[in-house]
Amino acid sequence: MKKVLVVFVALVFAVSLSNSSFAQDKKMAEKKVAQTKIAVDKKPVNKVCAVSNEELDKNAVTVTYKDKTYALCCKKCIEKFNKNPEKYIKNIGPDGKWKKSAE
Repeated sequence: MKKVLVVFVALVFAVSLSNSSFAQDKKMAEKKVAQTKIAVDKKPVNKVCAVSNEELDKNAVTVTYKDKTYALCCKKCIEKFNKNPEKYIKNIGPDGKWKKSAE
């Protein structure tokens, strides 16, 4: 009977540890994504895709980074942008188009 009780307690302990670890992993992932969010109603600061320099169309998506909204031509560009937003932001000039030196 003691063996069954010990096994049960060990099992409950293991399950609670795995749930705790999962919750921490989820919080870390949410924190990372919080840096760049998909924007809904803000007007983007750029007129071409911040990643590819392609013209934006009705399929354009936007992300918010440091309280500014940037337009991207597709969902694939979101992944690239999220990995290193500063790399792509520096390509955007004050007129919303790519800087000449970025091309």
